[in-house]
Amino acid sequence: MFLIWGEQNTEKKLGYVAEYCATCRDVRAVKVLRVGRTSHLFYVPLGRGRLLGYDGVCRRCELRFGVEITDYPAFEQDKNADLIELVRKTNPKLLAGNDAALAAWRRMNAVREPFLRYNHNLLQRYLAGARYDLPAVLALAGSLVVPFAFVYLAGRLLPKSADAWVGFGFIALFIAGLLWANRLARAEPHRFFRSRLEDALLEDLRKLSPTHEELLACLAALREYEYPIAEAVSADRLLECAAGPQPRSKVQAAAAKPAPAPKPTLVLSHAGKDYRFSPGVAEIVIGRSRENAIVLESKYVSRSHAQVAWPAGAAPRLKNLSRTGTSLRPDGATQAMACSGEVELHGSGAIGLSEDFAGAESRGDVIRYRIASG
Repeated sequence: MFLIWGEQNTEKKLGYVAEYCATCRDVRAVKVLRVGRTSHLFYVPLGRGRLLGYDGVCRRCELRFGVEITDYPAFEQDKNADLIELVRKTNPKLLAGNDAALAAWRRMNAVREPFLRYNHNLLQRYLAGARYDLPAVLALAGSLVVPFAFVYLAGRLLPKSADAWVGFGFIALFIAGLLWANRLARAEPHRFFRSRLEDALLEDLRKLSPTHEELLACLAALREYEYPIAEAVSADRLLECAAGPQPRSKVQAAAAKPAPAPKPTLVLSHAGKDYRFSPGVAEIVIGRSRENAIVLESKYVSRSHAQVAWPAGAAPRLKNLSRTGTSLRPDGATQAMACSGEVELHGSGAIGLSEDFAGAESRGDVIRYRIASG
């Protein structure tokens, strides 16, 4: 029996947006595709595969070109949608006279550009396959040394009747070592980025003086669309690039007396009422049930819709509990993001009690949040 296997590209339609087409020389409806690279068996793809990029296809002339997916706050699923409405929903910066949207996009693009530049380098290393750097080589050597050392020690310490179990142990250690070495080799681009590229990225970002909200919104959008750099970059080091007081010299730092740090407070606001919480809160449940800490009497809100937890020594975390979803829009972000798993809260912003943030906002099903000092 012959097996046909290998790798192939995969495509998934995300929806339609309004974008400028270089061939038509006008704004057109464009179909957006996610392009990935995955393994196949008899030409049947095994999953979506690793991200290669995002392409747009003009519906008028069929021109295919690369698009920057984070430019679009939303996607339209109706391919016959009116073009003006498509522009308003998916690419408002193209509207004549919409200077605010254009200015916001230019700022977002400036902050995003260093991420995209270094992401291209990181993506190429991932696509090149496994690389064996020093940690991977040591793990590979260990997959040979450890099993033989085990057999040697077992032969001296265990009776002959245990030889069968010693053989099983040798095989198990050898296989485990190979799997661990392969895992380290596949993660080599991540280590390469941390050691060779991360400092350069952070230096480029410092020149832009981004705010915490801009960095978090950019990182959230890149993570949502599977950019490898979103997982590789250190979030703690990234936030050090945010605009703020200039660092003092070592002499000034030694002479200054440390001021007591103000106690942070999480403030959740709805319908003109503030709810204040301190670190160490196990859970703050938001929903329609009267038993919740924050109650919203809306038919679109689940009984237990979302939960905010604030473990001591960590940032507050938002978790969706409802099938209708929960969304988050930090202040300064151009688009909201859906909450999948747990999402950290920083600065200030709004929590939408629906996956569709605009719909939740129009119904008043939104919780404002901010982290205050004292």
